[in-house]
Amino acid sequence: MDIIKKATDFQVELQGVINELSDRMESVLSKNDRKILAQITETLRELIEVKQIDYRKLEAALKELKAARLETFKGIENLLTDETKEIMQATQQSAMAEIASLTGEGTALAALTAGEANDLLRYSRMDGRKIQDWFKGLAGADWCRIESSIFRNLSAGGTWQNLLARLRGTLGTDTAYGSFKTTSMAARTLARTCINGASNAARLEVFKKNADVIDGVQFLATLDSKTSKICAHYDRTVWKVGDKDIVTPPLHPNCRSVLIPYVKVLDENGKEVPVGTRAAERENFDLMAKAAYEKKTGKQYDALSYDYRKQLMYKQIKAYEAKTGQSAYVQMKGDSTFPEYFGRRSAAFQKEWLGPTRYRMYVDGSLKLDQLVNPDTGFMRTVKELKELVGG
Repeated sequence: MDIIKKATDFQVELQGVINELSDRMESVLSKNDRKILAQITETLRELIEVKQIDYRKLEAALKELKAARLETFKGIENLLTDETKEIMQATQQSAMAEIASLTGEGTALAALTAGEANDLLRYSRMDGRKIQDWFKGLAGADWCRIESSIFRNLSAGGTWQNLLARLRGTLGTDTAYGSFKTTSMAARTLARTCINGASNAARLEVFKKNADVIDGVQFLATLDSKTSKICAHYDRTVWKVGDKDIVTPPLHPNCRSVLIPYVKVLDENGKEVPVGTRAAERENFDLMAKAAYEKKTGKQYDALSYDYRKQLMYKQIKAYEAKTGQSAYVQMKGDSTFPEYFGRRSAAFQKEWLGPTRYRMYVDGSLKLDQLVNPDTGFMRTVKELKELVGG
């Protein structure tokens, strides 16, 4: 009856699907990047490398390029939408299996109808926006960067090679520069955000359909160094299924939190019994990766793309497990909370996660982790607001 393991195992599989989808989206974008560069070379170079630029012809050429670029974005939007539809179906099955593990395999459970599933895909908002709205924003920002690169290069008197560098960025897997690379990174983040959002939306609808057999909905964050302050704040929060104030992930880009069904299990003395176990990171592997990278290269770790930082962190995890002979994750009781997990971490872990000022307030006992977020707004409190709150 390890409901948490069922949910987290599904989330791990989901992240694998997201990574595969992100690679496919990035491949489509990369092909179009090369095509756009060829078109720019063919149609714009002659217009730009003259003493007197014909801006009317330049605008016409840019209009054609923009139309071609937008077609590509429509293609990856359709790719993401199709994948999301399949993921929402898989999520529904997982959510129902989680409920059954709590209530008994013989429990009659209600599934979403085809119409309900289609409406959910069409109208669900992930972090406040629908999939098509996310893509409009991504495509708009992408073209703005491309057009800006062209005109900034013109105004600066840059060479043709300067323009290509602005668009392509510097070479290497550890760079986040250039118009195309920036868009590629944003597309990967969008895929994670949208799919995690659609998956959690499907979970919530399944829970609503089966409100008669569960006691509520619970927010489950990840117990590691990359967990955001806002997700840590809501970790283990339980709402009634019909509550209008249910906080549904994603709460930020790349959010990994998940909603799970909640059933109150009591022992013979009427005391609630913890259900399942939670995997918790033993060390701050992200911090270890940062230290190793910056020592080796002299470059800023935080400037790297999310995916490349994750690769470096996984290397640290493998090295740790090979050196110690133990798993990088320890199992904690199912009712463990993020503050309990955090309280057992090292001072370096806590300081890195909180920042120096919040850490000092935490150590002297004036700050509790549940004070980091303003419950009325759902936003992080600033250091100034925290000092006013605790009277510091």
